[in-house]
Amino acid sequence: MIERDGAVVAFGGVALGADGRTAGLCWDMVARDRYRAGLGRELTEARLAAARAPGAMQVRLDTSQHSQGFYVRLGFVVERVTADGYGRDWITGTWRRDWREIAPTRSPPRAGAQLGRRT
Repeated sequence: MIERDGAVVAFGGVALGADGRTAGLCWDMVARDRYRAGLGRELTEARLAAARAPGAMQVRLDTSQHSQGFYVRLGFVVERVTADGYGRDWITGTWRRDWREIAPTRSPPRAGAQLGRRT
């Protein structure tokens, strides 16, 4: 979670897989009025560091097509695309993309990046 001026402006989750070698990123949200301010990158780098701390070697996630450029810039590649991948009744026309991180072709997260309360 990232806070600014006492308000939550970004949050997200990370879960270590049962094998201890794979982690998943989930529910990353940034307040709309804070888009393009670097919060998404900061949050994702902290979650990647948190995933690696217990030993995860691979990080996966799924998103719609709307965030594709963001994850490509962070070193992820699409493994599979599913039309209406989140269900026709939920968001028709949303194409689910399943991603995996390419490592070590991108820079590691900043030293000191961590999850937690930020002000």
